[in-house]
Amino acid sequence: MASKERIGEAVVRLGLASQDSVASALEHQQSREKNGAAHVPLGALLIEMGLLAPAQLVGVLEDRGLQGFQLSEDAVRLAASFPRTMADTDRVIMFASATSGPESASIAAQTALALALMGEGPLLLIDADLREPTLHDRFGLPATPGLVELIDGSASSEQAIRPSGLPELKILCAGSAKGDLLVRLLSERCEALVNEFRASYRYVILTAPAVLEHPEPILLGSRADGAILVVRAEREGMSEVNDACRMLRGLKAKIHGTVLAQPAKRKAGGRRK
Repeated sequence: MASKERIGEAVVRLGLASQDSVASALEHQQSREKNGAAHVPLGALLIEMGLLAPAQLVGVLEDRGLQGFQLSEDAVRLAASFPRTMADTDRVIMFASATSGPESASIAAQTALALALMGEGPLLLIDADLREPTLHDRFGLPATPGLVELIDGSASSEQAIRPSGLPELKILCAGSAKGDLLVRLLSERCEALVNEFRASYRYVILTAPAVLEHPEPILLGSRADGAILVVRAEREGMSEVNDACRMLRGLKAKIHGTVLAQPAKRKAGGRRK
């Protein structure tokens, strides 16, 4: 379970910034909100003001109670950018890569963890990669019931949506891979669930199959409020990345950014072994 200690208190305790610097950032945060600007979490604001480096924020967040989970600097930097780059209506965000690999789901999980630890909740992390689901393994959860059972009506939200160990983050695993996966995602029930989640959570993070290999990301991207394209370093060329962007934009999916992910050596975003 995450610590109740505030990020500002942890930053000072760890010697990363002075009490005066944190107080200045809090005053700046309050001033921005009084002037109608969107709320920016203190951790993200400390980075924006040059008072904290992304690598230092990683240490602060891990210190606050990740219980064996790991974060990358890229995921923390991405999470810190959400309040500035996402509109208030941008709530359902799909993470996908051009070609198959574990990096996309890893970055999605880490970003969700970082957002939760920054207090940007409530959040729901959904494994919508029904072909190669990984979130149940990363978080040590049962694979079923999950999204498939929720769409089929054989499980309730209370049964399928599970705690992550962090108060601000819930997990919806993929569920059973039996049957026609695309038909389920095309169903009115699936669309209704996405709309329900959009109304209930600050952010809904979706993992998806590879854009250039399967049709599901195109469908999910059109229902999401935006997409993050995870570029697999040393494994995807610019032509593949451009093709993936073109396919997503062809269905009017908003691409909020790209993240360069190094080849996964272990399950980043999951529990350390």
